[in-house]
Amino acid sequence: MNDSEKLKQASYYMDDRALYWHQNFVRHHPEVLWSEYIEALYCRFGGQKDPLEELKDLKQKADLETYIQEFDILWNKAEMTKRQVLVFFLGGLEVEIKNMVKMFEPKTLYQAYN
Repeated sequence: MNDSEKLKQASYYMDDRALYWHQNFVRHHPEVLWSEYIEALYCRFGGQKDPLEELKDLKQKADLETYIQEFDILWNKAEMTKRQVLVFFLGGLEVEIKNMVKMFEPKTLYQAYN
């Protein structure tokens, strides 16, 4: 597969901000090499913060489902034990919700989600 085919195929897996970035990048760099594209993509979306640091700083600001979605995205980037995941998740919850969840003594993240 050549570089232009790879660029086209990459766009199928993007949405929202990533797709807009991709379209602009390809428009302004019509002869870009795949390796250059990957480097630019990483610079734009690779994140400068360590995923664990982002998880540590993540706090529930809106509804619970939004927090869980944000947590899942960051958790996907981090390497953590099951225990660490649970501790980080509980640590970011609003106090009232955290106390209710802890009352049930969850042993896993999935139990805490419930």
